[in-house]
Amino acid sequence: MKAKLLSFKPAIDQNGNHRSWTGRNNATFYVFDTVWSNGVTGQRNAKSQSPSWEVGKEYEIQHEEKSANNYTWTQITKMDDPDRSKGGGGGRYKKEMSKEEQKEIMMQVAMIAANSIMNKLAEDYNTIIARFMNWLVQEGFKPNNKAIGVQGVLKIACEYWAQVPTQQVTLEAIIDHANKCLTAVNQARTWRESSPQQRSSPSSEQSMATNQENQPSFQPEHQNQPDPNQSENSIQDGKGPESFLIV
Repeated sequence: MKAKLLSFKPAIDQNGNHRSWTGRNNATFYVFDTVWSNGVTGQRNAKSQSPSWEVGKEYEIQHEEKSANNYTWTQITKMDDPDRSKGGGGGRYKKEMSKEEQKEIMMQVAMIAANSIMNKLAEDYNTIIARFMNWLVQEGFKPNNKAIGVQGVLKIACEYWAQVPTQQVTLEAIIDHANKCLTAVNQARTWRESSPQQRSSPSSEQSMATNQENQPSFQPEHQNQPDPNQSENSIQDGKGPESFLIV
């Protein structure tokens, strides 16, 4: 049955502690008292003391009466989030990450990117991470962008500039490079997800031609090298070769 979670709180034992028990492989489970919109009140176990359940959200639940040691209670035996999408591997469910969880991943990406390019930047480590993190959050949560794609193009931009034979590059040159990569990736995804009819329509072909004129081309890795004839000044001011690498 479906019901909205009205509230949940830790179940307290006789010593005033959060009630818990140990299951298989020494896994610890914490007990919570839950209240539901259909009038059910019951206990639900969680592996965390701070489960990611959302009050006011509708879940698919099942419950049954249990008893042990002269104690009777209602156990919530099933609590499925209907928003979870099915993944591979025997019908398992993959829960969509919250914004805070996504931000934790973005921070890791920002640190990895900073480590790969910091020896060519004038800014200190924390400033580099903060700038990268700000861009990841700004672009990663836009409706038309995919967070994983945003994270990927930042790493690509940093890896590219790390290979350019120059002593220093600017933060804004890296961000500009990432923005151009992201635009091209989004255009490619839009075309890939369109129907064959849309791809072959005159307006679509005209749009793709216009986009190709305005965007840099993507070169194979062995061609992704700085132009030896390019002046040293044009490299050092952070406006290096206009080739990109997509992996």
